[in-house]
Amino acid sequence: MLDSTAAVAAERQGKNARQLLESVALETGDEGIAVSVVTVLELAHGIARADTAERRDRRQRFLDELLTGVPIQPVTVPIALRAGQLDGQSQAKGIRIPLSDLLIGASALELGYGVGTRNPSLSTHSRFEHHSALGTEFGLVRGHNSPRPTLVL
Repeated sequence: MLDSTAAVAAERQGKNARQLLESVALETGDEGIAVSVVTVLELAHGIARADTAERRDRRQRFLDELLTGVPIQPVTVPIALRAGQLDGQSQAKGIRIPLSDLLIGASALELGYGVGTRNPSLSTHSRFEHHSALGTEFGLVRGHNSPRPTLVL
């Protein structure tokens, strides 16, 4: 499951969504790539904040191509429940995780995906790994419980 940091990095490197998806599939050996609706929201936010018409158009083309290239996974009740549980457990230990990261991570867990990211909060040395409840829940960080580990792009 790709998060917005992977998409933004690819777009900034001049890649289109198809090239991003191909490189992720090549790197992981897995073509089962998806995107959370939260990632779509974050990318739409980036389009609205573009400082030039050219940048806005490039970002819009990237998002349009991404939307036709992969399944977009909604936030369902089970995903929301898992995210809430993880958030409560992490905050009880003094760890705050952004809501978007919680929803994307919980989506990946519920649906059996790893996470393709450039986000340090989901990467190998993240607060997910160092927090016992999330280190277990986010087994995808090092592949502990998920067949698809996090790919730090």
